[in-house]
Amino acid sequence: MPETVKRCINCGRVIPEDELICLQCGSENEMQTFRPRIITNGDRIRAMTDEQLCDFMAESICDRVDICKNDTPCQECRLEWLKKEAEP
Repeated sequence: MPETVKRCINCGRVIPEDELICLQCGSENEMQTFRPRIITNGDRIRAMTDEQLCDFMAESICDRVDICKNDTPCQECRLEWLKKEAEP
């Protein structure tokens, strides 16, 4: 089942369940301002650090995760690529 969270429609801040006021922008009307947001796999991936994404790539792409994920040169190469400036 997808994870849902309340987000402020005005600023996008995640609103803890016990709060009715957005502490970032001050919006108070829960019925109009807050909406549940389903967290997708894409959202999870976009929220990853380079290191987490590097591990995810090893688990998702490599045929031999047991070797590739724990191989320092492989990890360093993926991290270097992730931190490299994107080509247009």
